[in-house]
Amino acid sequence: MQQIKNFILDLRPYSPRVISMPKHNTVVTNIDRITVNTDFVKNTLYIGYESQMQNTLRFLNGITLFLIEDMDEFNIPNKNDNCIMVFPRETDLDEISEKCASLISNQNLVFEDTYILLDAFLSQEKLQDIIEVAAQTINNPIIIIDNSYKVIASSSSCTTDDFQWNDIMSRGYCSYEFISMFNNIEEVKNETKLNQPFFSGCLASPLRRCISRLNVGRNHVGYLLSIEANGGISERNLIFLQVVSRLLAKMIDAGNRTVGGKLYSDYGSILLDCLNGNFSDRKMLMDCMKNTMFKLNSRYYIIVIDIGLYNNTYDIRVDHLREHINQVFKDAISVSYMNDAVILFESGMTEKEMMEYLSQYRDYYAKNKLRIGFSDSFDDLFLSRKYHDQTIRILKLLAKLNPSECIVSYENYKLYDLMLSGLRRNKTDINGYISRECAGIIEYDQQNDTRYFETLYYYIQFNKNLKSTADKLFIHKNTVSYRISRAKELFNIDLEDADVRLKFSYSYMLQELLKADLFD
Repeated sequence: MQQIKNFILDLRPYSPRVISMPKHNTVVTNIDRITVNTDFVKNTLYIGYESQMQNTLRFLNGITLFLIEDMDEFNIPNKNDNCIMVFPRETDLDEISEKCASLISNQNLVFEDTYILLDAFLSQEKLQDIIEVAAQTINNPIIIIDNSYKVIASSSSCTTDDFQWNDIMSRGYCSYEFISMFNNIEEVKNETKLNQPFFSGCLASPLRRCISRLNVGRNHVGYLLSIEANGGISERNLIFLQVVSRLLAKMIDAGNRTVGGKLYSDYGSILLDCLNGNFSDRKMLMDCMKNTMFKLNSRYYIIVIDIGLYNNTYDIRVDHLREHINQVFKDAISVSYMNDAVILFESGMTEKEMMEYLSQYRDYYAKNKLRIGFSDSFDDLFLSRKYHDQTIRILKLLAKLNPSECIVSYENYKLYDLMLSGLRRNKTDINGYISRECAGIIEYDQQNDTRYFETLYYYIQFNKNLKSTADKLFIHKNTVSYRISRAKELFNIDLEDADVRLKFSYSYMLQELLKADLFD
């Protein structure tokens, strides 16, 4: 069936219409023109006109037909399991025949390549052997990286002098600068191609890259990368690489699922399995943590650095962000996960102390367009995924509610997260939770272009300090004083009442969530 789908893609310029598709897999290895003497057999593609098949089609089953329109009505028997594509009247029979013959010839060559690949798989069953066969077949180097951007296999028989390529090979992983650049490639960013190779240029090299996203279903397990070091990658090579990608994706996915008994070569792999939820229980995790640096009674933070907007202007020969992480979070474990830098940091600092510590590097994060968030502290590494998820949520909140800020703690956004998750779960109109008194002030502001609600909120937040409120709103403190006095007259509010102050606090937060359009 995949072969027929490839035909449809390749013949799109001819505007074919799929009339019927068989339930069984169809593979064609030959092509033939339809004549009055044609003896129809399976595994052959027949090309001709509708009128040639009008009286014959009902007797055929499991046949592949590409027909050019030449009838006003063409009747298709419903019961027969044929593959039929129809082309517009203006289609040239010779041209479409030649094109299909070329496609089948090319496909047959791919089948030969695939046989060699299958033979390597059946005889060796090692990822490295598959990579070597694939690289030799396309005569260009290949690297396989997993979804944490670590190199898990690379060809040694085909090499290149491309600096960036060899830099990744020598490191054994991709720099965060490379990951940021890589994830801004349109096809990678939009996930438009799964196990389908596509080409991409590189600012640091004149050689084109061929990229294939490795997926099993919707489960992303890594990337296949090749580079045109020894010549161009042909259409035949692309079809072959698509087969290679599907095979490798399943091999990698199968390996990822066998956590029990896995020998971990680095601590990052344990963290990744925690984040992916691969440990079924704490005992399995504890067994893997034996003889490691992990301390069972320590306090940890999950720290996430969003590199989606990373201002990557550095020389690619230096892994700047990783150097920063190693300097700031000494002895921490850092991995690339879901296109972010994720750090497991052992620290006895409180959330407030952690915020003060990270604030020393605010200029660095702001300059490089990096956002950094950290979770609540915790001591159960089995729950690492939970604390990673909460950090991801607050980074998304930060981007919407306070985009100019670059550092956020879960502690400071915990109430927002609670509100958002509760309202999403109940699918409730957020306006219904804003207090009646506050809703009246908000409506008055909207109708009269005033800012009483915002002024009252910050006045309460700053413990009725006129100067702090004025500084926050960039107005004179006399203006704040006037607004407060006027609001008390208009709305009859008692700011000495603790319940009133509470209503202003949560109603303002709900308003922020509503304005940020976070409920889509």
